[in-house]
This record gives sequence, structure tokens and C-alpha cells, in this order.
Amino acid sequence: MPPASEVPLAEPAPAPVPAMTVQLFWTRLPDEPRRIDIPGYRDAPGDTKPLVVYGGVTNNGPTAIAGPYVRAVWTTSSGQAAAAVEADVVQPGTTTRVASLAPGASGDVIIVVTDGDLARRLAPLVPGLDGRSRPS
Repeated sequence: MPPASEVPLAEPAPAPVPAMTVQLFWTRLPDEPRRIDIPGYRDAPGDTKPLVVYGGVTNNGPTAIAGPYVRAVWTTSSGQAAAAVEADVVQPGTTTRVASLAPGASGDVIIVVTDGDLARRLAPLVPGLDGRSRPS
């Protein structure tokens, strides 16, 4: 099961959390030949590969962040949002969701776009990433 799901752009999202620093490490486009087999994500067998975005998150604030997640928004050259995808922050090297990100703690984010048509449309665009919170 992919660690992220596509969400409608119209769905309201909480504001970004300023204390969360999100860094984009790499993106694997669907037409790239390399397969991914890392802790936290492995490509399914077969020729079809999803768009995968991998990054890291750090809480640089003085308090814990409940329910941390990352929202990626791909923007066109005209500045319009093409798509938005969300993924929970996970413990580094795992698929275990982080319930609360302590001050100074870090986690991974793995965003997977499995819809082939959407992945191909987003491939030439660079996602903007921001950290958010789903308080309980």
C-alpha cells in the first residue's frame, strides 16, 4: 500500500506549521528505469512505476507537533496548482506513522502518486512541500 493518497485540491487543509522544516531529497519520475527498494518503500513488481517524492521533516520548534504530515502541491508555470497529495511523516527508514514529532526530532516523508495519467502530468513539475499537523 502506498504511504500517500491523492486528495482533491478543493479540500481545505490546515495551515502549514512554521516550526516544521521539510526538505525534498529526490524525486523518481514514472518513466525513469531505476527501481526503488529502500526502507519505507519498494516498487511493486512489473513495468509500471509511480511518481515517488522522498524527503525529510524536522521539528525546529520548542513544542511537539501532533499528527505531522506533508502536503505536496505541484504548480504549473502559470502558478496554478495542478495537484495536491498528502502523506504522513514516518519514522526514518520505516512505514510507521509518527504520532507526535518532538522538538528537534526528524522523520521521513514518502509521497507516491500511483495514478499513471496524473503522475505523467506532474513529472515535469517540481512539488512544493510544507509540513502540517492533524491534532487529535
